[in-house]
Amino acid sequence: MREQFEGYALEARCARRPDGRYAVGVTVEREIDGKPLRHLFEDPTVSFVLQVEAELEAMNLGRKLVRRGGAGF
Repeated sequence: MREQFEGYALEARCARRPDGRYAVGVTVEREIDGKPLRHLFEDPTVSFVLQVEAELEAMNLGRKLVRRGGAGF
């Protein structure tokens, strides 16, 4: 899952854990001065049984980070 949000590109990066659940992770990317800057943010405290649920939560995490200035660039 990928989307553009307020000048940033967000992409869900949800990995399957050994217990079969999906961990929440999102890549936040922005191009500054022609160079793409990218960072992976993960929330190890949250996991879901369904991959689609984890991806939706990852996108929410990415939006929150962008809105609050937590993306770091």
